Amino acid sequence: MRATDRLKQTEISVLLVHSPEASRNSLRAALEREAGVSVVGEADSHASAMRLFFERRPDVVVAGVCLQDSSGFDVLVCVRQADARCPLILLGDGQDSFVEYVGRVYGATEVCYKDDNYRQVRGLLRRLVQGKNGAPRSLDPIGAQKP
Repeated sequence: MRATDRLKQTEISVLLVHSPEASRNSLRAALEREAGVSVVGEADSHASAMRLFFERRPDVVVAGVCLQDSSGFDVLVCVRQADARCPLILLGDGQDSFVEYVGRVYGATEVCYKDDNYRQVRGLLRRLVQGKNGAPRSLDPIGAQKP
C-alpha cells in the first residue's frame, strides 16, 4: 500500500453548508489547514446540501444556522434521517442557548460558535481524524447504536 493510499484512508471528508459565501470561504480555508481533513463539497442552500450529501457521502457535515432557502436545522433533520451516525456540527454565530438546544433536538452532534479561525470546529475534526487512526471516536451522535 502506498503512503498516499494510507493518507486517503485516514482523511475525514467534510461537507460545508453555510451562507454567505465569504463565511464559507473562511471556514473552508481554516479547515483545509488541518491535517487529515478534506472539504469535499460546499453548499449555501438546503437543496444543494442534500444533493451533495447523497452524491459525496461525507464523513462529517458542518452546517451554519442560516441558509439561502432554509436553515441549517432543516439540513440537520434530513441528514440525520438519512444517516443516523454521520457527525453533524452546527455552527452558530454567537453563544446562544436556544440555538444549542434546537440544534441538539434536530440532531446536531456538536454545536460550535464562530471564533478566531474556527478553533472549536477544527478541534472537533482533529478528534475525528484521530478516531480514524485507531483512537476512540468521540463524536458519536446522540442515540446512535454502537457496533
